[in-house]
Amino acid sequence: PVLWACDDGYHGALDGQTWQYTADSSPRVFLLVQERADGTLVVFDESYACMTLSEAHIERVQALGYAEPEFAVVDSAAAELRGRLQSIGIGTYGKPQSIDESIKVTRRFLAPDANGLRRVLVHPRCVHLRYELASYRNDDKGQPIDMVNHGPDALRYLAWKLRLS
Repeated sequence: PVLWACDDGYHGALDGQTWQYTADSSPRVFLLVQERADGTLVVFDESYACMTLSEAHIERVQALGYAEPEFAVVDSAAAELRGRLQSIGIGTYGKPQSIDESIKVTRRFLAPDANGLRRVLVHPRCVHLRYELASYRNDDKGQPIDMVNHGPDALRYLAWKLRLS
């Protein structure tokens, strides 16, 4: 089954030179993911958008031609997006309450296990997520910098939901 990991946003723009979203952008993100039998999460496609209404963005993701998701994990504060998804029959789960704890879970998914295997694989076509994962930083106090992190946040919501599977 396909799963959607979503972080809601609206404002911002692509940088014309890097083709990445500017640091002050807050794009809406849909990560399309499949979970393998061994628990590996494969992020096989992505859709980032700014200045796009949620209904149009959902239609754009559906037009990619993949199966409808079994469910979507969505930022709990994104009531409008959750409502749109639920109105078309896509069940939703909210994000974790603790950023720190969900970051720990996501790090366990990303880090190699005792056999050297990682629980998250990201397809090369997911250029924005790959860029954001490489750019993810903490400040001097060890707190995550809330910039260039929308894909990792969506992944964090999904890792939290699947942490016990």
